[in-house]
Amino acid sequence: VTLVMISNSETALHEVDPRIRSRLASSETINFIPYSHQDMVDILADRCDWGLIPGAVSKKQLSRVADMAAGDARAALGILSLAAQKAEEQSLEKIPDALLQNSLPTFESDSRKRAITSLHPAQQSIMQLLKAGTLPAGELYTQLNKSTSTVERTFRKHMTRLTRMGFVAAEGEGRWREYSLKA
Repeated sequence: VTLVMISNSETALHEVDPRIRSRLASSETINFIPYSHQDMVDILADRCDWGLIPGAVSKKQLSRVADMAAGDARAALGILSLAAQKAEEQSLEKIPDALLQNSLPTFESDSRKRAITSLHPAQQSIMQLLKAGTLPAGELYTQLNKSTSTVERTFRKHMTRLTRMGFVAAEGEGRWREYSLKA
């Protein structure tokens, strides 16, 4: 039996039961390096050749999209796709620079919304509680337990995940730790 696991995150197994993690500790890991700038431009150019009108996007624009995506092919393709959709809605044959630039925040916002909806219900409850402002760990845990029955260990795991995902900021240590939503 062979088990193949693929993840975009090196910390994907950090929230797994420690017994499973110890079993997988001897596994072989293959790290894929991020795409280079030129690789990203080539990927985008290929997609443009297959999906857009010839000349709809210049090489210079593809280079800018590759810069915006910082090695993340999914982000680059998302930005390009959003810009192409907006250009099509406006009946434009070429994608203007402004549409590419405006697609980055929209793509980031859509990605964030998808990530939030994929959170555990208790994690979504934590996000709702933090909308009111910064809360000490103990108070946040107490308020969370009014709506869900979460044990302390699970609460700490949720907070670690929310912090790692960039949704929550944590300051302080131990019982003086305070959490707040990141903008």
